Amino acid sequence: MPPEELLMKYCSLFIHNNLIYIIHTGSTWLTENREVTQYLIKKHLERQIVIGLCPQKEDGTVKWAAIDFDAHNDESIEEIQENLLKTKENLKKVNIDSHIEQSGRGYHLWIFFEEPILRNRVERLIKQFIYHSAELYIGKTKIRIPLGSYQKDKSIFCGFLDDNFKLIQNQERYLMNIKPTNIQIIRYARQKIRIDKSLIKIKPISRTKKRIIKVNQKWFTFNKEKKETPKKPEIDKKKVIEITINPKHKFILQLLFDMNLSPQEIRNIKIKDISPNEQILKITKFKGNKKKVILISGHLITTFKGYMKDKEPKDLLLMSNRGKRYNLRTIEKIRENSINKLAPKK
Repeated sequence: MPPEELLMKYCSLFIHNNLIYIIHTGSTWLTENREVTQYLIKKHLERQIVIGLCPQKEDGTVKWAAIDFDAHNDESIEEIQENLLKTKENLKKVNIDSHIEQSGRGYHLWIFFEEPILRNRVERLIKQFIYHSAELYIGKTKIRIPLGSYQKDKSIFCGFLDDNFKLIQNQERYLMNIKPTNIQIIRYARQKIRIDKSLIKIKPISRTKKRIIKVNQKWFTFNKEKKETPKKPEIDKKKVIEITINPKHKFILQLLFDMNLSPQEIRNIKIKDISPNEQILKITKFKGNKKKVILISGHLITTFKGYMKDKEPKDLLLMSNRGKRYNLRTIEKIRENSINKLAPKK
């Protein structure tokens, strides 16, 4: 368990929008519209779960930004490292500190702010410092946070690195010594760049190496026409449920589509949470005894009662064929397989 002081420091740096997060199931990210608590952060630091946070609050402010350096143009690892270090160097010229973190195939560069700042103002500023191609997380797009496991390989520790891309030995001390950038420095940086743009070094654009910056899920390409991304076809949820033969799978799909429950909520429903006569389902939140109350759809009452039969209040409503709690991935797979049945055969 991380020391209390370390946990408080981590939360002060990363928790700004505390109403939403993403959690990795082992194969995909799930969005949870729940409170980001210290308990959740502690589990991430202990590498029991892998979560990501959203930089921006509803008021349009941020307290951190992350720049993701990856092989956007099939760059070698040496090119990616050069891109990151040149960007870090650009930021340092105007006294903005940044911090390198290992991230599986590439690296993240983190920037912290002493107080909340409007996203659109600081976004325009930071984009100018990026040496070449990168992905900037500063809006409502969520990103995995440091000092935990890499989502695709839990054996990889995503810790802070030095400028030689070596893992810093004392991660706790490094974290405690991070000093967020204050608003005066941001204002100074904006003025300095306005006066002298030659301070920023940017990699020359060639025919094969375009400068691409992705911001909040939108790609901005310099010297290259934008390509429209095709829209994903809408899912006929009613049809997906109709063609599903397995009664339990059909019920799970009804909970997902008709009642908008998450896989996490479905696997945790207990008999004591259900009041069929009042058509009420109480969902326990991640921490504490707080519950949210959901109205059970009328056409599902009989099905609920069927699964409740001969069970104790502490029992789970739904169990796997092995008599155990459903795995999150199993519920996801039920949804995927059912949707895929509607896809036209090639």
